[in-house]
Amino acid sequence: MRRGRPIDPDQRYLSPRQTARVLGVSEALVYTEIHSGQIPHRTLGGRILIPLEWIQDSSRP
Repeated sequence: MRRGRPIDPDQRYLSPRQTARVLGVSEALVYTEIHSGQIPHRTLGGRILIPLEWIQDSSRP
């Protein structure tokens, strides 16, 4: 399993892979939810970026 880079606390957006890791779900589920409109995102140069603020709000109990 690849670990990737640690998440920078000053980062405003995360990749789908980082989002999956933070939320504890599969990367495939993140992409499914992006395409169904359940996860807000921006596309920049072909990269999908998910706002860290949304991730922090959605991971609270």
